[in-house]
Amino acid sequence: MVHKYQRKTNQQMWDKEQMDAALRAVKEGAKINAAARAHNVPVATLFRRLKKPIKEGAMKGLGRFRPVFTSNQENIEIMFTDKQPIHTAFKIAITFLTLLCHGGQSEI
Repeated sequence: MVHKYQRKTNQQMWDKEQMDAALRAVKEGAKINAAARAHNVPVATLFRRLKKPIKEGAMKGLGRFRPVFTSNQENIEIMFTDKQPIHTAFKIAITFLTLLCHGGQSEI
């Protein structure tokens, strides 16, 4: 990091706990503007993150890269490949692939 680095933006200066509290307040019936002011989070960010589940909406993520798989899908894949030798890891049953890719939905 540069010795005299100064951040040029104020994006995501809110705290994860503040966003979590604001999301819960709105879910319990508070107005979006009032919850954003009370918990010191941006109104537009709060409005956008209300569309996600509370746990996922309160997470911070600077940068342009987003994860492809959810943490649950990564854990399933790691558990499967750690127990099997590498040459059998490619012999995955179609039901397991359906479960992994579509979240357990039987129809594609």
